[in-house]
Amino acid sequence: MGITMTDIARTAGVSVATVGRVIHNNGYVSAQVREKIEKAILSLGYVPNQSARTLKSSRSGIIGSLVLQSNNNLAITAAMIMSSPPMNASSP
Repeated sequence: MGITMTDIARTAGVSVATVGRVIHNNGYVSAQVREKIEKAILSLGYVPNQSARTLKSSRSGIIGSLVLQSNNNLAITAAMIMSSPPMNASSP
């Protein structure tokens, strides 16, 4: 299992709630405490768990499609477009 907010709190000597305020950038945290937490995050290599964030927010940002079999060119083209990687706005 990865590094948790509890691990960061222990390392920085603060509460888990304070770590949460820094990570989510809400609520007041003094500059000195924020710096301790940010150093702990960097030293431990903390990466937010995307699955946990998805469960908490009930939003994954994922769209699913299922095309079993079709002779319809529009359905085939749409499926191909949806399965291709997104294009950057700066791409030609």
